[in-house]
Amino acid sequence: MAERVMITPHFSYKELTRSGTALRMGVDNTPPEHHLANLKLVCEHVLEPVRKVFGPVMVSSGYRSMALNMIINPLTTNITKLSKHCTGQAVDFECNGIENVVLA
Repeated sequence: MAERVMITPHFSYKELTRSGTALRMGVDNTPPEHHLANLKLVCEHVLEPVRKVFGPVMVSSGYRSMALNMIINPLTTNITKLSKHCTGQAVDFECNGIENVVLA
């Protein structure tokens, strides 16, 4: 998928799949279609509403392929304990000047 493709009006495919660790380690961090659909739902139902209320959202971690997750979290060997990042169902983010407890 092209890097500039927007998932929703304010969030791009590149932004939600970017990983410095994946780049350094040569790990493919391309989500399959069904995980991309999950990322779209997270953008539509979490990130876009948060942006509407609090302003710009900085994504620090979005989708992680299983291979990438095993590098980041090497002790996670049980597939049932994999991060929701591996299915596109979790995104770590922050908004400048807004405490996490307020965002939650």
